[in-house]
Amino acid sequence: MIFLAASAGFDAATAGSGTQTDKPDGADAGDEDDDDDRKVRQPVRVGDLIGRDVIAPVESQDLLGHVTKVVQTGDGPTFVMTYGGHFGFGTHLVCVPADTLALTGYAIQAKGISPDELGKLPDCDGASGKPLDASAMIEMKLAKPAH
Repeated sequence: MIFLAASAGFDAATAGSGTQTDKPDGADAGDEDDDDDRKVRQPVRVGDLIGRDVIAPVESQDLLGHVTKVVQTGDGPTFVMTYGGHFGFGTHLVCVPADTLALTGYAIQAKGISPDELGKLPDCDGASGKPLDASAMIEMKLAKPAH
Protein backbone atom coordinates (compact mmCIF):
# COMPACT_ATOMS: atom_id res chain seq x y z
CA MET A 1 0.00 0.00 0.00
CA ILE A 2 2.83 2.35 0.78
CA PHE A 3 4.32 1.70 -2.67
CA LEU A 4 1.06 2.68 -4.40
CA ALA A 5 0.80 5.90 -2.43
CA ALA A 6 4.39 6.77 -3.20
CA SER A 7 4.00 6.07 -6.91
CA ALA A 8 0.71 8.02 -7.02
CA GLY A 9 2.51 10.98 -5.47
CA PHE A 10 5.29 10.67 -8.04
CA ASP A 11 2.76 10.58 -10.91
CA ALA A 12 0.95 13.63 -9.57
CA ALA A 13 4.22 15.52 -9.23
CA THR A 14 5.35 14.73 -12.76
CA ALA A 15 1.98 14.87 -14.53
CA GLY A 16 2.00 18.62 -15.01
CA SER A 17 5.62 18.86 -16.04
CA GLY A 18 5.08 17.48 -19.55
CA THR A 19 7.81 15.93 -21.59
CA GLN A 20 10.17 17.94 -23.68
CA THR A 21 12.76 16.68 -26.11
CA ASP A 22 16.17 18.24 -26.32
CA LYS A 23 16.51 20.13 -29.59
CA PRO A 24 19.35 22.25 -30.85
CA ASP A 25 19.06 26.00 -30.38
CA GLY A 26 16.71 27.55 -32.90
CA ALA A 27 14.72 24.34 -33.52
CA ASP A 28 10.99 24.59 -33.11
CA ALA A 29 8.56 21.87 -32.15
CA GLY A 30 7.04 22.40 -35.60
CA ASP A 31 10.19 21.07 -37.30
CA GLU A 32 8.99 17.47 -36.98
CA ASP A 33 8.22 17.05 -40.69
CA ASP A 34 11.00 18.92 -42.43
CA ASP A 35 11.47 17.52 -45.94
CA ASP A 36 14.50 19.54 -46.97
CA ASP A 37 17.69 18.22 -48.56
CA ARG A 38 19.42 18.03 -45.18
CA LYS A 39 17.58 14.77 -44.52
CA VAL A 40 19.60 11.60 -44.44
CA ARG A 41 19.80 9.78 -47.75
CA GLN A 42 20.24 6.05 -48.10
CA PRO A 43 21.74 4.25 -51.09
CA VAL A 44 19.29 1.60 -52.27
CA ARG A 45 19.52 -1.03 -55.00
CA VAL A 46 16.83 -0.46 -57.65
CA GLY A 47 15.92 -4.15 -57.67
CA ASP A 48 15.03 -3.89 -53.96
CA LEU A 49 12.49 -1.13 -54.72
CA ILE A 50 10.47 -2.97 -57.38
CA GLY A 51 7.15 -4.18 -55.97
CA ARG A 52 7.31 -2.11 -52.79
CA ASP A 53 4.13 -0.50 -51.48
CA VAL A 54 3.80 3.27 -51.83
CA ILE A 55 1.81 4.62 -48.90
CA ALA A 56 0.37 7.95 -47.79
CA PRO A 57 2.28 9.63 -44.92
CA VAL A 58 -0.61 9.32 -42.49
CA GLU A 59 -1.13 7.06 -39.50
CA SER A 60 -3.53 4.81 -41.42
CA GLN A 61 -0.79 4.24 -44.04
CA ASP A 62 -3.25 4.24 -46.95
CA LEU A 63 -1.92 2.17 -49.84
CA LEU A 64 -1.48 4.36 -52.92
CA GLY A 65 0.15 1.86 -55.27
CA HIS A 66 3.22 -0.25 -56.02
CA VAL A 67 6.54 0.46 -57.71
CA THR A 68 6.76 -1.29 -61.10
CA LYS A 69 10.11 0.09 -62.30
CA VAL A 70 12.60 2.92 -61.89
CA VAL A 71 13.80 4.94 -64.89
CA GLN A 72 16.42 7.65 -65.31
CA THR A 73 15.06 10.88 -66.77
CA GLY A 74 16.59 14.33 -67.22
CA ASP A 75 15.26 15.21 -63.75
CA GLY A 76 16.88 12.20 -62.08
CA PRO A 77 15.48 8.84 -60.99
CA THR A 78 11.75 8.51 -61.56
CA PHE A 79 9.48 5.82 -60.14
CA VAL A 80 6.82 4.25 -62.34
CA MET A 81 4.05 3.14 -60.00
CA THR A 82 0.50 1.87 -60.13
CA TYR A 83 -2.16 4.22 -58.80
CA GLY A 84 -5.90 4.09 -58.29
CA GLY A 85 -8.37 1.31 -58.84
CA HIS A 86 -9.35 -1.53 -56.52
CA PHE A 87 -7.84 -5.00 -56.30
CA GLY A 88 -5.71 -4.33 -59.39
CA PHE A 89 -8.62 -3.26 -61.61
CA GLY A 90 -8.75 0.30 -62.92
CA THR A 91 -5.18 1.16 -61.94
CA HIS A 92 -2.99 3.25 -64.17
CA LEU A 93 0.75 3.90 -64.25
CA VAL A 94 2.12 7.27 -63.18
CA CYS A 95 5.70 8.60 -63.10
CA VAL A 96 6.76 10.08 -59.77
CA PRO A 97 10.12 11.82 -59.16
CA ALA A 98 12.25 10.03 -56.57
CA ASP A 99 12.63 13.28 -54.59
CA THR A 100 8.92 13.18 -53.69
CA LEU A 101 9.25 9.75 -52.09
CA ALA A 102 11.02 8.51 -48.95
CA LEU A 103 11.87 5.10 -47.52
CA THR A 104 10.23 4.11 -44.28
CA GLY A 105 10.82 0.53 -43.27
CA TYR A 106 9.78 -1.71 -46.13
CA ALA A 107 7.30 0.75 -47.62
CA ILE A 108 7.86 3.98 -49.53
CA GLN A 109 6.06 7.12 -48.35
CA ALA A 110 4.74 9.71 -50.77
CA LYS A 111 6.12 12.66 -48.78
CA GLY A 112 6.31 15.41 -51.40
CA ILE A 113 3.18 14.60 -53.38
CA SER A 114 -0.41 14.23 -52.18
CA PRO A 115 -2.81 11.48 -53.25
CA ASP A 116 -4.85 14.15 -55.08
CA GLU A 117 -1.76 15.22 -57.03
CA LEU A 118 -0.98 11.58 -57.86
CA GLY A 119 -4.48 11.16 -59.24
CA LYS A 120 -4.01 14.16 -61.54
CA LEU A 121 -0.75 12.86 -63.06
CA PRO A 122 -1.03 11.70 -66.67
CA ASP A 123 -0.66 8.03 -67.55
CA CYS A 124 3.00 7.11 -67.91
CA ASP A 125 4.80 3.87 -68.61
CA GLY A 126 8.29 5.33 -68.15
CA ALA A 127 9.10 5.04 -71.87
CA SER A 128 10.55 8.57 -71.85
CA GLY A 129 13.33 7.47 -69.49
CA LYS A 130 16.07 4.88 -69.55
CA PRO A 131 15.12 1.87 -67.37
CA LEU A 132 17.63 1.42 -64.56
CA ASP A 133 19.18 -2.01 -64.11
CA ALA A 134 18.15 -3.92 -60.97
CA SER A 135 21.73 -3.70 -59.69
CA ALA A 136 21.90 0.12 -60.09
CA MET A 137 22.09 2.16 -56.89
CA ILE A 138 20.11 5.34 -56.24
CA GLU A 139 19.85 7.51 -53.13
CA MET A 140 16.54 8.04 -51.36
CA LYS A 141 15.43 10.12 -48.41
CA LEU A 142 14.58 8.33 -45.20
CA ALA A 143 11.39 9.14 -43.30
CA LYS A 144 9.99 8.31 -39.91
CA PRO A 145 6.89 6.13 -39.98
CA ALA A 146 3.74 8.24 -39.70
CA HIS A 147 2.27 6.12 -36.92
